[in-house]
Amino acid sequence: MAMRVPVRQMNGKVILLEVTSCATVRELKRQLRGWQPCEDELTRQMTTVDLVLGEEKLLDNDATIEEAGISATTSALQVLYSINPVQCSRQESSEVDEEDLLVVSIPELSTCITECAFFRCSFLVKVLIPESVTEIDDSAFEECASLSCLTLPGSLTLIGDSAFAGCTSLTSLSIPQSVTYMGQSAFQGCSSLKDLNISESLNEISPSALRDCSALKHLTIPDSVHECRPLTTNMATWAAVMAFPIRLLAPKGSPA
Repeated sequence: MAMRVPVRQMNGKVILLEVTSCATVRELKRQLRGWQPCEDELTRQMTTVDLVLGEEKLLDNDATIEEAGISATTSALQVLYSINPVQCSRQESSEVDEEDLLVVSIPELSTCITECAFFRCSFLVKVLIPESVTEIDDSAFEECASLSCLTLPGSLTLIGDSAFAGCTSLTSLSIPQSVTYMGQSAFQGCSSLKDLNISESLNEISPSALRDCSALKHLTIPDSVHECRPLTTNMATWAAVMAFPIRLLAPKGSPA
């Protein structure tokens, strides 16, 4: 028997999928892949479709929708799109030709850029990240040597360990006020980074987060930061650990 199953997207819109009661979760996901708002085939191939019923992901793709508890009256079914790892580094040569440079648009409804998604993608020059993304996981853009154009969305809450480590072409970046966690070595080795505005929502900053950012000369530590983990709250020691000359504007009440 055919039915229409309502599925909620991250933007709040609800789409109705035509399925039969014996259809599987895999078939439902396959239909939803056709709804993903990808502008290029590479991004489409990298995107994973997940279904969440209530607070639980539906992991058994072979289960029928009836077995999974899905019906035409289900109101808590949600689709999530996430970007998964891609092998896009050039193994033969360290040189990057201009025609090889790549601009990637993350799909509008994606919530997470997963671990190592663009690791060593040497010809990635620009990434367009939508406001739906809340997490950039560990090493997501590590060693993307050509990445120079990047704006982090206001929805972002987490920047993982080494997320942008070794992005040697980045020159400026603003950490949105929504970010509450910035991981170890998040921007380590971003040797061209001159300007960095740090979110006032952060309470802790690891010294390794900005290690070897040799072009960064001024850094304001927001009042919200009360611990420079894991070494010390002493600003002079923190600057020494980062191993380059920098003027630190400490939060109120911190020892100079």
